[in-house]
Amino acid sequence: MISSIEDTSLHISLRQPALGLIYIIIISDASALISYKLKYEAVKKDSVSNSVMFADDDDDSPFSHDAEEKSQSCWNDFSVVNKLASRECKDWKCIPLLWYLTMVQLEPSKLPIAFSKAVLWGLSHVSVLEPGLATESSVPVNTWLSSHAGEVSSTFTWQVPNGADDGGGGRDCINTLKVLQFCTLLLKIFKRLAIHVMTQIEQCGLQKQWTWEPMMGESLILALVDNNDVRLLTLSYPSLHLTGYYYYLLYLL
Repeated sequence: MISSIEDTSLHISLRQPALGLIYIIIISDASALISYKLKYEAVKKDSVSNSVMFADDDDDSPFSHDAEEKSQSCWNDFSVVNKLASRECKDWKCIPLLWYLTMVQLEPSKLPIAFSKAVLWGLSHVSVLEPGLATESSVPVNTWLSSHAGEVSSTFTWQVPNGADDGGGGRDCINTLKVLQFCTLLLKIFKRLAIHVMTQIEQCGLQKQWTWEPMMGESLILALVDNNDVRLLTLSYPSLHLTGYYYYLLYLL
């Protein structure tokens, strides 16, 4: 998958499946982490970033729109994946090495805009449960990982296949981490890597290619919630011509 994404010489019909898969991984991993944190860990509802809570899996989103818009919006796809992954959060496993290879080693400018939108969706949602890190974003990402993710450093090197029965007999790949064991750490790692992507987007001016989509409103509001990471807004929305929407959403809040 990673090789297909990296090889820009491949025809889009060959790269697209890999690109689609990485979007799904980013959204589903973030969704599973958020749901597990809310459902199974000791999180006081009145301490979750200004009392913002996520809708239940079966609730209708307040950002739902007509069928035509939904069918054309990647944001609707994100919502569908979110609901599916949230229901399986207790048994979910993440591969942070995949996050690192796509969010750090690949340039956002060489990937479709949907990749950046997927990262923004994940970052804005994770920031509600894992506020802060704004002061740590100035530390190079590899240095941050060495300091904060040392206990899982072995997962950042691909396991060498031993044979056809790898993973058989209930054995886990060394690159996977169980959400039930490492939820908080995985949330922190995901957020730091996602901040790196958004910083790259800002430096390259890629956000100028974005246009307003109503279903982006959810991510915008969640980005507003964490006042410790207000820079997230300046990274994500400075050139979307959202001034009117921005103040309207502030009014709603």
